[in-house]
Amino acid sequence: MSDDARAGHREDIYGKTPNGLDIHVFDCPGDKLVTLWSSRFGVGKDNPSSSVIPVDADYGKLQERSMVQIDMYNINEFEV
Repeated sequence: MSDDARAGHREDIYGKTPNGLDIHVFDCPGDKLVTLWSSRFGVGKDNPSSSVIPVDADYGKLQERSMVQIDMYNINEFEV
């Protein structure tokens, strides 16, 4: 993780997922590249069937560890 990205880590006040995994939130540094990662390689069956994940979703720990969720605010476009 770059120093710029590490500096954007918010205090861990967001709690845990329904499966007990820690939630980490980062503010992306302006005009810098950001690398995202999960804690394990997933397989096709790990993919959610919807881009909207309800709070009480029945996802297992392995599936959660295979995904990255990105929430964006006030963004018109982005490049992947």
